[in-house]
Amino acid sequence: MELTEITENDIQRIADSYRIFGRGKRYFNSSRISSIEYFQNRVQAVVQGTTNYNVEIVILEDGFDYFCDCPYSGPGCKHVVCVLLHILNNPENIKSEKIQSVPENQDKFNINLNYLKNNISYEDLLEAINIFKSGNIQIQSAASNEMKLKVDDKFDVSLIKHRFNHNNPIKSACTCSTNYFYSPSFSYRQCRHTLASMLAVYSQENKDFIIDEFEQEIKKSLQHKKFNEFTKIMEQNYKTDQKQKKYYFLFEINKENDSFSIALKNQDY
Repeated sequence: MELTEITENDIQRIADSYRIFGRGKRYFNSSRISSIEYFQNRVQAVVQGTTNYNVEIVILEDGFDYFCDCPYSGPGCKHVVCVLLHILNNPENIKSEKIQSVPENQDKFNINLNYLKNNISYEDLLEAINIFKSGNIQIQSAASNEMKLKVDDKFDVSLIKHRFNHNNPIKSACTCSTNYFYSPSFSYRQCRHTLASMLAVYSQENKDFIIDEFEQEIKKSLQHKKFNEFTKIMEQNYKTDQKQKKYYFLFEINKENDSFSIALKNQDY
């Protein structure tokens, strides 16, 4: 898709409601955009609202996506509508010399592993690691804004990058039933295929990345989490009946390479 192909119907479709579209149109008519920059397949703007809000429009192969750092929880806010209307009504800017090249250091997707470790369950990460280690992930196409991959010869994954969302700049879509959204709507929710794709991209951009070390780190974190959950259960049971002193437990211990896992199979008081 090209910036010049965006229509008013597209803008009305992504607006959360007709009321939001009307508010965005009033913002556009009152010149609320304080700055706007055109890049290749991407537009960044600052819109004056309660405070200044950053808006980004990303042009994809078969549509476009958007991001705004305002607190509105709906899909398409008035600031996004305002910027899209500005693009629609100022086509001369798209074809002018104002379009800038994307700096070379911004071509990377820069997957944030710490964000994944802190916001994705360890179980899901381990599933994604298994998919990654199977080696059945192929990059179909790559651009500065969007990357398309094929996972397990079956699932199509799209990753897109938003530069204004510093905590988690990657949104995704996957054709698996867990996380499929109609184009051009992407989500920050991740399925195991999108997570495996992120690991593949991270590995490509960071040649010193060792997946086995990352896997061991996640396994240790999972064991630590389960141990904490177990101790909390014990503390709660002890507080319920402090007279009870004897506990009987059945554990299952599994050894795998240089590590082992312990699972509580049964307990009796």
